[in-house]
Amino acid sequence: MVPAGSLSTPETRGATRGARAAAHGARRLLTVDIGNTHIVLGVFLDGRLSAHWRLASAHARTIDESWVMLSMLFQSAGLDSRELDGVAIASVVPDLNFVWIKLAEYHLQLEPFVMRPGAPGTPEVRLPDPSTVGADRLCNAAAVWHLVRRAAIVVDFGTATTFDVIHTDGAFLGGLILPGPQTALRNLHQSAALLPKVALVFPPRVIGVTTEQAMQSGLLHGAVAQVEGLVERIRRELVADGVPGPVHVVSTGGFGRIMSRHTPVIEEHLPYLVLCGLALCHARATGGRELEPQEIRADRLPAPEAGVEE
Repeated sequence: MVPAGSLSTPETRGATRGARAAAHGARRLLTVDIGNTHIVLGVFLDGRLSAHWRLASAHARTIDESWVMLSMLFQSAGLDSRELDGVAIASVVPDLNFVWIKLAEYHLQLEPFVMRPGAPGTPEVRLPDPSTVGADRLCNAAAVWHLVRRAAIVVDFGTATTFDVIHTDGAFLGGLILPGPQTALRNLHQSAALLPKVALVFPPRVIGVTTEQAMQSGLLHGAVAQVEGLVERIRRELVADGVPGPVHVVSTGGFGRIMSRHTPVIEEHLPYLVLCGLALCHARATGGRELEPQEIRADRLPAPEAGVEE
């Protein structure tokens, strides 16, 4: 249960929001990127990503449990959640939306900005049904175009590997969705009795000399070959559609850092693209100061990302 006295009345809650609302942007913003495997949290102080954490996307976790975990993370970083004046949420897991929206409203007493197609400050979506686009893909599109101001492809390596294609004018044009390396490994192991579950490690050569190496090569070198082949096909299609070049290619997501080291097609890895895009769209929606482009390139990861090993 919520502790007695922690919930204000609707009237006082509204007044508190009014005092701390991001009517002119937020100087202290909590961003929440809710994915199928992980929830990535980031705190932006005056437009700079100052702290970030990665949690498991536990569907059974309650509002109060999430609040306790968030409070502990803030305390460990020397931050005070009471000083936040904005919350922005991007989610591809509908079941978890309620938890984090209510956490923001009741525990932080802030009305969250929820990233969705057509929301204020978000990129134009040139698809027959814009409502089908994932919030994380919109964040990617917003951030990369703000950074490079030209056509771009974002390869986001997660539970699914997505290719997000952005027009020269910043509009989201569509893309591709395919299984991520971890998802492909799990499906392969579960569907074939004699294929073991292997570590996602790049083998020494493309030609595997053991079953384990053959699986590793197929999963990882195969993923790299997919990127190279699909980026080339996307580029040709953009030329045929009259989209001005050149096309900038970036990676993001938990597997992106290692993958980018194995192909020259990926020009740079941007680990916090979704968080930065979310903060950027929040600033545009609330009239705040937009992130500096170099902030999107800032790499403050203290250790290699989990997932794939060299």
